[in-house]
Amino acid sequence: NAAAGLGLVGKEGVPQLLVELKTADPSVPNRLVRVLEHLGPAAAEAIPHLRKLLEADAPPVYAIGALGAMGESARPAVPDLLAILIDPRNKNLSPTVAQALVQIGIDERSIPKVQDQLKSANSAVRNRAFLVLSGAERLPVDFWVPYLKDPLPINASMAANAQAMAARRQAAR
Repeated sequence: NAAAGLGLVGKEGVPQLLVELKTADPSVPNRLVRVLEHLGPAAAEAIPHLRKLLEADAPPVYAIGALGAMGESARPAVPDLLAILIDPRNKNLSPTVAQALVQIGIDERSIPKVQDQLKSANSAVRNRAFLVLSGAERLPVDFWVPYLKDPLPINASMAANAQAMAARRQAAR
């Protein structure tokens, strides 16, 4: 199909993909965004368009995945993704959003918003927050101490792993 063909062209095909994204056919954006996802950081030009897709009442999972695949270049979308992660109406999207945030990385300003999720009574919400925060570069080793006793063993284990990663990063500095 044309979308796959444009994907083979690489970064040079991104402007045409963006033109095609504006089509009225609802099945086309999904296919085109999957091509952008495949292109990853080379398709960074599409980030504003993908962010616009996130404004929908039901943000499309494929747009979230594409932003994650674009890595650090998608940092401008972090506030949008955090809003989706925190919104209880989007709980089905939270695993995808958490993974995208891990791929993109969060900055220090975003940490408190995610950290608030660690206080949730919902263990799945805490789990997603542990996942996102475990990739944060600047968290000190002692940040994780209170979370080592999370009642859900997987979360306590994630906190222990994140603490070990923080210790390795700190030792490497």
